[in-house]
Amino acid sequence: MSEPKGIVDNFECFLIDLDGVIWRGNRVLKEAVESVNKLIKRGKKVVFLSNNATKSRREFEGKLNLAGVMISNENAMVVSSAYATAIFIREELGTGSAYVVGEEGLMEELKLAGIRVVNDRFTWNMPVDYVVVGLDRTFTYEKLACAVNAIYNGAKFIATNEDHVIPTEKGLLPGAGSIVAAISKAASRPPEYVIGKPNKYIFEVALKEAGASNEKTVVIGDRLDTDVLGARNSGLASVLVLTGVTSNLEDVKKSKVKPDYVARKLIDIF
Repeated sequence: MSEPKGIVDNFECFLIDLDGVIWRGNRVLKEAVESVNKLIKRGKKVVFLSNNATKSRREFEGKLNLAGVMISNENAMVVSSAYATAIFIREELGTGSAYVVGEEGLMEELKLAGIRVVNDRFTWNMPVDYVVVGLDRTFTYEKLACAVNAIYNGAKFIATNEDHVIPTEKGLLPGAGSIVAAISKAASRPPEYVIGKPNKYIFEVALKEAGASNEKTVVIGDRLDTDVLGARNSGLASVLVLTGVTSNLEDVKKSKVKPDYVARKLIDIF
């Protein structure tokens, strides 16, 4: 574990988290934006790799553009857990019907992959192929009951991610993992599939989209339990930035999961 200064030349592809690295909630970290634009200008491939399933790639691209990121450049792209989940279902399980506990961005990605979202016509004991769960800031008892009913009746339980908290301008708030846990407890079973970081599948999707190799790729994020662990699970180098969920070196020292590099801010990689 060392300082990352000057590592830019060692890598061709950068998998960069959004929440806690580029922004916290609606507060943009301007130096981080300057850093990713420097990478893009140098011809590096930048994949914004986010567990946040509330937005579609289109919505993330719009937010990145407003933040000043050169997202329209051919070397920049977004891979979210919503997109990776949609791809996983289509390619590994087959398109079908889904009851979604999540927001419009997740539903959009599922529909683009050919999966039928049945929320607006769901009825009790209705046959459904999948229950897909992400962060849902309008989560209700009714949604919990519908999801559990579908699982009881044979739907596969799929989580976009299990992040228990998310960094925002207000501090840490409950993440998708808290909703997954509620459904799991009520259904008396864990998700059959979890797609987002630290699981390997989302990293495989990102590398494929970028056309990049493991050896020339580095993961940059603010979480030991998703970004750094996910990088290790996937055989990738990692940089932990202390601008989000993990904000001090003491947490890093206590953790069994260690990054290759630690940076106070994203700009420190140059």
